[in-house]
Amino acid sequence: MAVLEGILESPIDLSLAHITEPGPGLLIATTRMTTVRACIAAILGLVCLAFVAHAWRNRATPYDIIWPHAVMIPVFGLLAVFLGFGHHRKSFDAAARTLEAAARLGPLSSSKSYPLPASATVKITLRKVYPSRAGGKGSMPTRWYDIAIPEVPAAGFTVASDREAARAFAKTLAASLRYTIVDEVEDDGVERIKP
Repeated sequence: MAVLEGILESPIDLSLAHITEPGPGLLIATTRMTTVRACIAAILGLVCLAFVAHAWRNRATPYDIIWPHAVMIPVFGLLAVFLGFGHHRKSFDAAARTLEAAARLGPLSSSKSYPLPASATVKITLRKVYPSRAGGKGSMPTRWYDIAIPEVPAAGFTVASDREAARAFAKTLAASLRYTIVDEVEDDGVERIKP
């Protein structure tokens, strides 16, 4: 499925991920359920159940069951399942020199293995995302720190506005795979207070 294939190579947001190191040379990053995502999935599930209850009460008229219920019940039900049971995982194995990327959306799942080069760099870059200008008012951009291994398209991570978290994760990833770090955000325009 094209959606799952796209998820496999998309970066994982480190602020929504659980990072574990089960052994030497092993690093696993898995997205975790957030309260907001769980609430949205629950609301969509309740909307789906409301459509089911309404269709059941009006089952005497076949047309009322078909429209709009035949369309709305699967849409809201699938969205609730995808949000409630979806996850994204990247597993690095330094000994086998592989990255195993996996994505799950409810009952659908996909995984793919990527070879890791013997020597490479873990690159940290800065990406600024400007919000839309509503009403002609300008606002500050969000700074996204991207961590990637350029030779491996699926080995991407990102974090918003937290340069230290990006550096810490890049250091962990580089140490696990025995790669070097290239930090391209030494001067990102943010003034920091020196201790």
